[in-house]
Amino acid sequence: GGGGGGGFDLWGGMRALFLRYLDECAKASPVDVGAARHIMNMANTYYRRSGGEGEREYLFEHCAAHDVWGSEQFWEDALLIAVGEQLALAPSTSSWDEVILRDGGSGGRPLREEVKRVHNALFGQLGSLALYMLEVGVAEDRVLAFVATMCAHCQLGEEQSQALWRNMAASRARRDPAPNPNPSPGASPGPSPSPDRKPDGEGEAGGAAAGAPDALPEVLVQKPDVFTVLIGEGGCHTLTLALTLSPTLTLTPTRTRTR
Repeated sequence: GGGGGGGFDLWGGMRALFLRYLDECAKASPVDVGAARHIMNMANTYYRRSGGEGEREYLFEHCAAHDVWGSEQFWEDALLIAVGEQLALAPSTSSWDEVILRDGGSGGRPLREEVKRVHNALFGQLGSLALYMLEVGVAEDRVLAFVATMCAHCQLGEEQSQALWRNMAASRARRDPAPNPNPSPGASPGPSPSPDRKPDGEGEAGGAAAGAPDALPEVLVQKPDVFTVLIGEGGCHTLTLALTLSPTLTLTPTRTRTR
């Protein structure tokens, strides 16, 4: 572990950077919800192969226990940001005031279409966030209460609310499948897929084999938005990994000749 001793531990370096990044998000006042969401998505992209059958070990598994996920306010803010981002991808041609004025208070098509557009964005983002909440260990009753509260506050229709409950039930069934009365020898149920996880081969990261020590290398803050970590040394080179926060979240490895 760590990154010294003549080897390169890319996986350990990535873990250290992501956890330190979440520490900074949690220390910000207010909590940097938008930045933490980016890490959540990236951590569900990067993985390594571990175990005898080459099972995927996602970086997100090492970020799931972080304290930043524990606040209900975090998830409310995350929902607001996610919906805003989705709506911005296809912005309305009219403001709400213009839609209401054009509708004339009749509840006609212009207003109905705009409400439907917002509700569809809310429905999709709330469903994704609920799955993330379960993955980071938020108790299921709290997740159900959060979904119910958001459905009521956002005035989602009965059809979409019921669809969210069905999706939650399906997720529970995938996480806790009914026992197979005639299991195949050595068979075991696989984990349920997470939102945004990539197909086979995409986002795969190298690193030490599973079972390596958990000690992580030290993260250096070069600038407020640039974190670096020494991954290791080999021959006449050192390899560092930088996590840059702006303008977009990027990971950049750099090899330096030492002699």
